[in-house]
Amino acid sequence: MHEVVCLPHESARDGDDLLRLTIDGAPVTMKLSIGRLSARLVADLPDRALDLLEIAALVYGADAAVSRGGSADQHMGAKWHRRFSVTVLVRDAAF
Repeated sequence: MHEVVCLPHESARDGDDLLRLTIDGAPVTMKLSIGRLSARLVADLPDRALDLLEIAALVYGADAAVSRGGSADQHMGAKWHRRFSVTVLVRDAAF
């Protein structure tokens, strides 16, 4: 099982977020480009919407970062199925 721990994000100057996580202890940083989306809206995105976007990006990034065995996989896709344990910080934990 791969252990994914999401760390507090950082806001970039352009309004985008830098999402930080560790996968099996190795640090990973991803940029969530939501600055232009937020700028086009009349108001800031609600916290729950931001949480949803960040969770989706983090899960996608973690999935992409963990190999499925590569093109020379000798085990006929045995690594295709993987298990993740994900810890995510959210703004509205009660929800």
